[in-house]
Amino acid sequence: MATLKDLSKQQELFSGGHRLCAGCGIPPIVRLVLRAANGPVVTTTATEYLEVGTTIYPYTAWRCPGYTRPSRTRPRP
Repeated sequence: MATLKDLSKQQELFSGGHRLCAGCGIPPIVRLVLRAANGPVVTTTATEYLEVGTTIYPYTAWRCPGYTRPSRTRPRP
C-alpha cells in the first residue's frame, strides 16, 4: 500500500484551477483516487457537478484523457 509521501511524488492528474466550491470535498477525493491508480488512467464521468465544474471550455482541470457521458443516458429505475 502506498503512503501519502509516495502519493505526493506522483504526477498530478487533477490540477487546481477548477470552478468547484472552495469547501467541496470532491476535488481532494478525485485527486487521491487518481494518484492511487497505477498505470495509465482514463476517466469516465457523467455530466454532473464534477464534470461541469472542472471543464469550463476551453479550460480543463483534468490532466488525463476522459470520456463524458450525457446524464440523460443513465438507466432509469
